[in-house]
Amino acid sequence: MGTELLNHLRRISQLVFKHHGEDFFRQVVTCVGEASGCDYVFVARLSEDGLRSDTLAMLSHGELVDNISYDLKYTPCDLVSQDRICIYPEQVQDLYPQDDLLKEMNIQAYVGAPLYASSGAVAGVLVALHEAPLRNEEHVMTLFEVVANLVAIELERMAQTEEILDLQERDRLTGFGTKTALENLLDAGSGRSLLIASLNELTTLNSAYGFEETDRIVGVIAEHIAAEFPVDFCARIGPGRFALLLFDDEQVDRLASQMRDYFLDHEIRTTQVRVYASFSFGGAVGGSDLLRRAATALRVARDGGMHKRIDTAAEQLGAAHRELIEANGILHQALRDDLVVPHFQGIWNNTAHCFDKYEALARIDHDGQVLGPGVFLESAKISGHLPHLTRQMIRKTFRVMSTRDEEFSINISEDDLNEGYLWSFLQEHVDAYGLAPERVVLEILEGVSRSAKTANIRQLMAFRDLGLKLAIDDFGAEYSSFERVLDLDVDYVKIDRKFISRIATDSVSQDIVEAIVFFCRKTGIRTIAEHVESQTIQDAVVKLGVDYSQGFHFSRPGLLVQ
Repeated sequence: MGTELLNHLRRISQLVFKHHGEDFFRQVVTCVGEASGCDYVFVARLSEDGLRSDTLAMLSHGELVDNISYDLKYTPCDLVSQDRICIYPEQVQDLYPQDDLLKEMNIQAYVGAPLYASSGAVAGVLVALHEAPLRNEEHVMTLFEVVANLVAIELERMAQTEEILDLQERDRLTGFGTKTALENLLDAGSGRSLLIASLNELTTLNSAYGFEETDRIVGVIAEHIAAEFPVDFCARIGPGRFALLLFDDEQVDRLASQMRDYFLDHEIRTTQVRVYASFSFGGAVGGSDLLRRAATALRVARDGGMHKRIDTAAEQLGAAHRELIEANGILHQALRDDLVVPHFQGIWNNTAHCFDKYEALARIDHDGQVLGPGVFLESAKISGHLPHLTRQMIRKTFRVMSTRDEEFSINISEDDLNEGYLWSFLQEHVDAYGLAPERVVLEILEGVSRSAKTANIRQLMAFRDLGLKLAIDDFGAEYSSFERVLDLDVDYVKIDRKFISRIATDSVSQDIVEAIVFFCRKTGIRTIAEHVESQTIQDAVVKLGVDYSQGFHFSRPGLLVQ
């Protein structure tokens, strides 16, 4: 795969977790147009009867244009809709003489890829058209094979979101979910945090412009929220009141500040009115009863004249602080007395059906008990002792593995890179224990991303020059993961547990894993599924072509015989 194509894929991969819905499709066609050099690019969704398609985003000579609908009969898209990827480098009009659109647009070359739903049916098409013969056929085919999988995932996610909204009733004014829809999601256990944003000027707007115009203003505000703040679910739960639900992210305090700053700088415009909007915020993080707690926090904020208030399950904080103090004491004793012990979890080769690699995991031997990272890792992060922990892990892990032949991995953090000691420390211990460098895999934790310091990226590339291998941990957990893979030329990606744990029952997780595996195969990277806890999950992992499996189904962390 050429450098130019990799650069284009790097840019497109950034879109996967950063944009959603129509904005995602507009970004994709723009990027594909630049990458392919084609005059027209569009993403289209097929009608239920499969006879028509409606574009979701369309690019013409580098500019986004209005969407269109067209009949599939007598067009090359008809063949694509029947589960065929098609490329006609030239003279496509001769092959489809009844396709009037090809003639009107003076098209010579055509590329089309099917977009699959989780059921296996073709749900849409990704198409590029060119007014001249196509000269980079292989480049465009590879581009389409990768990008079509990413687009199909978003098309499926959008379809499922629309289905939920239709079933649970969509708010007609904003297009968001209703309070009932939100309550149903919360009752089902979805959501770890919730932010309520209440429009401060609602009464004044009603008095000045009337209810009808105020509704239009609220509708425009909703459009801004949907476009600028990609959360997992939005609902309008009352006049001028929005609820933003997050399934994984707990940064509601930051979200409130971002919304405040955004609406401070952006005017709300209808055909009749230009106004600025401000909000009061109430949020709830963790625990249960999110809607009630967020509403209470909003009321307290307004009564107290505050901009925002976030309920962080304060009743749990006292116990958490005591636990942190205790953990800090345990950690200091372990580092002082050299009590950090590596336990090893086997990584199962799904082709060779054996353990041919291990991950070293930090444990502490405390008063005859083996303590896991849940006890001490947070304390190590807060106190800045992660590098001390890593040093002990490297020294002891290398000593154990010097008597064995398997490949093994060890976790490193951004703190380790910031201290700048790793290169010389690793080289010293590889030499001291006589290890082949290619047996050592450094797992880059979630904090090490493309936003990391340039010096840290250079360090990681220097580790490769030593002969060490690199793995991305928690792959898919944040949007920059694809870009890190391409930047660092890693050997492995470990697919995040939130996808693997649901892979047997959740079609979206299956689609995401399938796309990751496809992407990695194209770039020569091996994949490892984390959190394989059952045979059912393992069967799904193998079916999707993941190279390795790691989890309690195969191996629990433990000591290795030297």
